[in-house]
Amino acid sequence: AFVHGDSLKSELVAVIVPNEEFLRKELAAQSDLSDLSTLSYAELCANKDVVHFMLKVVSAWGRKNDLKGFEIPKNIYLESNAFSVDNEILTPTLKIKRPAAKKNYQDILDRLYEELSAGKN
Repeated sequence: AFVHGDSLKSELVAVIVPNEEFLRKELAAQSDLSDLSTLSYAELCANKDVVHFMLKVVSAWGRKNDLKGFEIPKNIYLESNAFSVDNEILTPTLKIKRPAAKKNYQDILDRLYEELSAGKN
């Protein structure tokens, strides 16, 4: 996950690469989302209902682990392509290159903040 905070914004946003097995298992357990099991992984990541569900999962995890409200992302983007050294998002020691991630996802980060300000998340 790449969690981003803009100094001019009061909320965090995140780009998350969900574990496909976890995602499918969690969706199957949700009666209103179980019909999405036929979608490809990329289609799942692009589905608004799945994004909304994963935002709830992230928020619940944050509260369970005593994160403050301002430490929990308020909008997320699900990326189906894993962060890697090859796509220059990770270092050889598998740490996120924050400047490279920000540059790569700037349009998405801007859209996430726009959705927040419009109340669409």
